Amino acid sequence: MEYLDIVDENNVLTKEKRLRSEVHSQGLWHRTVHIYLFKIVDNEIYFLVHLRAKNKDLDPNCWDTRFGGHIKSGGSIEDGIKSELMEEIGLELEQNNLIQGEVYKKDHYPNREFTHSFYYRFDGDISTLKFNDGEVQEIKWMKVSDISESMENNPNIWSGGKTSLTQVLRVLNMKTRDTESAFKWIVNILQKHDIPFQIGGGFAARMYGVERELADIDIAVPTDRLNELLLEVKDYITYDLRHYLDEKWDCTGMTINYEGQEIDFVGAQGKKIFDEINKKWITLENDFSNNEYKEIYGLTIPLMPKEKLITYKSILKRDVDLLDLEGLKNN
Repeated sequence: MEYLDIVDENNVLTKEKRLRSEVHSQGLWHRTVHIYLFKIVDNEIYFLVHLRAKNKDLDPNCWDTRFGGHIKSGGSIEDGIKSELMEEIGLELEQNNLIQGEVYKKDHYPNREFTHSFYYRFDGDISTLKFNDGEVQEIKWMKVSDISESMENNPNIWSGGKTSLTQVLRVLNMKTRDTESAFKWIVNILQKHDIPFQIGGGFAARMYGVERELADIDIAVPTDRLNELLLEVKDYITYDLRHYLDEKWDCTGMTINYEGQEIDFVGAQGKKIFDEINKKWITLENDFSNNEYKEIYGLTIPLMPKEKLITYKSILKRDVDLLDLEGLKNN
């Protein structure tokens, strides 16, 4: 019989334990652990996916991006990671390869759990792994882009979907990226080609004192000089250089990823953003003669002026913009 520790709705242990069957039938909060095995090859993230057993209660015969399960009563989170990796694929945990992710509260009554997510860098030979407890039929490496495409085209063969994949990938990118190396690399390219540029977005907000997790680096350059970057960055492009139009943006740009750090380029001329309140497009071009300058990573860099950044984010009004605005106005 398997017992699980009960937690309250804030993930605090109550010192009560119950049978797993009771936990699931009575809607009691408990803890699980998910581990994503990954490797990075040529700047691409791969997940080790596995085919779930035919006799699984949930999603039998489906592919899964994560390993893991319930944390047994009396065991720690680390104990749960060790036992799940050993039981499912015969892998002995090496602590230095483990990266802590986020904790997700999942209320799918009567199954109510707090999932502690982790990422495990594994560069070993998967032929050495063993399926000890019969929960795994097959394993293979898949590029994240291929997983996403498969989930889009064949959702029924997957346990989990694109929304959760995007969420865990966002966290992994934040945990593994090398922002300093990426920033120095791209600034060197811009300076080598003598291309004017201006840093905006969340990176600029951080330079003005806003404290939040960085997502991407936004860089504006003259629209007619974007092509000059292509030869240097071609191996790192994730979204091709072209004109983009969606509900928020009307601009020319591209996205690259270097050392796990996403960098968004936008053409400074003709750039428009949509004002949701007034229901109209507003042109917000970058003026390279009106920069502010700050030092980071030993480099003095040009930033979008603080007041213009406030104007820009006041129009966009995404959750992250509202967070930045609060910080910008207090610094």
